[in-house]
Amino acid sequence: MIVGITIITVSILVNQVTKETFSKNNPGLDAVVGAKGSPLQLILSSIHHIDIPTGNISYQNSKEIIKHPAIKSAVPISLGDNFQNFRIVGTNKSFLKLYKADLISGTVWSQPMQTVIGYNVSKITKLKIDKFFVGSHGLIDTGDVHLEQPYKVVGVLKKTGTILDNLILTSLDSVWNLHSDTNKDRLEITSLLLKYKNKTSSFSFPRLINKGTNMQAASPSFEISKLLKLTG
Repeated sequence: MIVGITIITVSILVNQVTKETFSKNNPGLDAVVGAKGSPLQLILSSIHHIDIPTGNISYQNSKEIIKHPAIKSAVPISLGDNFQNFRIVGTNKSFLKLYKADLISGTVWSQPMQTVIGYNVSKITKLKIDKFFVGSHGLIDTGDVHLEQPYKVVGVLKKTGTILDNLILTSLDSVWNLHSDTNKDRLEITSLLLKYKNKTSSFSFPRLINKGTNMQAASPSFEISKLLKLTG
């Protein structure tokens, strides 16, 4: 009987913590646009950073989405490398605004190959302002590093209690310098993090993307709700 009660109690606590974690990691995003594939995989990789991406999408095509009248804000991210298993995320400074992030020390990047690191990244890796490090290819540490272009730490973030604490942020140009052709028409990103101007767009906009393009639009709230029901 004691074992049974313990299992039930732990299950309830785990369920609550899981829901709270998923909720904290999503800064009010309405949709994520990325390569076609599993919509849940797209959400887990782009917002919660616990899965691999479904692929990449054209940066040129993503700029058309950013201009769409239904979109209030759009933040691009580009994944592909890590440092000691902490993911390096290419993005722009709007990513920090999503989480209302503040710096403990330093500044935000102002040029390629500069990084701002999360609270946990700083504590575990011992990286500090003005320290250099090299990224490892892939989302887990494989030892295949980019020795030719090291990153420099220019800022450390305050603790947020979100996935931001475990991320290394840099500019999109930094990621492109390491992985992409210099031809701007061929530049790619992993996904776009979107907020709508009006919630009614949650019905029409995903349909537009899913049926009219080679990309997909997934709803974070819907996919996580479905995941919790499946694992309930």
